[in-house]
Amino acid sequence: MFHKFFDEYDATFGEPHPHISKANIRKIMDEMPCFICESSDGEELFPEDYDAMIERYFEIDWKNCDYNINHFFSGQIREMRYYETLY
Repeated sequence: MFHKFFDEYDATFGEPHPHISKANIRKIMDEMPCFICESSDGEELFPEDYDAMIERYFEIDWKNCDYNINHFFSGQIREMRYYETLY
């Protein structure tokens, strides 16, 4: 998932993704297997689910967004990409 995200970032912006801290990497890894949504106790995600979700994320014109991986893992960003691409 990290490679896919960073490759998409580089392809979109023509430069490497900014460095993220070890603490943020750990937080992302802890959150990666699922997301919590209002309609259930959680939705399980698999590594292969992320390809379409990440591609869709970079297709969206986010206003005032740096497209950082931390944004991708914030709020309901992954949940909405899941519903758009995999549900």
